[in-house]
Amino acid sequence: PGQLNVVCNITVRNCTFDRVSKAITLCMFYHKGNLTIEDNEIEGSVTGISMLAVGSMVACRNNTISATYGIVLDNKEQLEPV
Repeated sequence: PGQLNVVCNITVRNCTFDRVSKAITLCMFYHKGNLTIEDNEIEGSVTGISMLAVGSMVACRNNTISATYGIVLDNKEQLEPV
């Protein structure tokens, strides 16, 4: 806990809630690398809320990843970090 520089070496294709959730869960165990998410089909606002709850990061837009730890983006809005 407390490490804010977590980056993951994971690639997610077809950016759905289940796939991103799994990637973010795995992300909790890595502190370097890259997290790549392709296809911005995040399903529902609960996605961003769930990721925020685990203190993770993700942005699915334009089929690429743009992320900062503690700040969660879904394909519609940015959520404030807790």
